[in-house]
Amino acid sequence: MARNDDDAPDDAPDDALDDFLVEIGRRLKAARLATGLDQVDFKQWQIEANRLSMWENGKRTPSAIALLPFCDRFAISLDWLFRGNAALMPHELYGRIQEILSGDQPLPNGHTPGRKPREKT
Repeated sequence: MARNDDDAPDDAPDDALDDFLVEIGRRLKAARLATGLDQVDFKQWQIEANRLSMWENGKRTPSAIALLPFCDRFAISLDWLFRGNAALMPHELYGRIQEILSGDQPLPNGHTPGRKPREKT
């Protein structure tokens, strides 16, 4: 079961909660990629890469408190991250995130979503 049970709503079915965590993880990963960061860059906010990976893959419930410095730095709305409400997101950043989520555009670091990065020669 993927989550920190302290954060789980009491009446949420397990499948619905898992889907919810996966969606949060997708938005978190897209936001990270849109800002040009790698997972290891989150160490500046005391978030280890393996912890971030668990959040991005919907295996654990992300901590809003831990993500607040990242969100503040890049004007990413916690409401968007956790609920999908983009009303307070900067238009340009939200556009880049949507391109990443659609999987149609190369990522800022030159990678293509879903593909292994090319090695530099």
